[in-house]
Amino acid sequence: MSGPRDEFAIMAILCRRPDGVTQQSVADAMGVSRQRVSQLEQGKRNPTLATACDMARARGYRLALVPVED
Repeated sequence: MSGPRDEFAIMAILCRRPDGVTQQSVADAMGVSRQRVSQLEQGKRNPTLATACDMARARGYRLALVPVED
């Protein structure tokens, strides 16, 4: 995986799976379908900024810009 969509997919999974949270519970908190969460986690959908913020909030996170270290 590479690219922003894939990086988002990885982060979405890492924010959900360790706590045993289901895609359905994230979807319910976001007001979207479980299939949409699945597509985001698989890198099949390109999330809007609003969707990314909603997903982060659903798991108790917020989006932030972090400097890249080369």
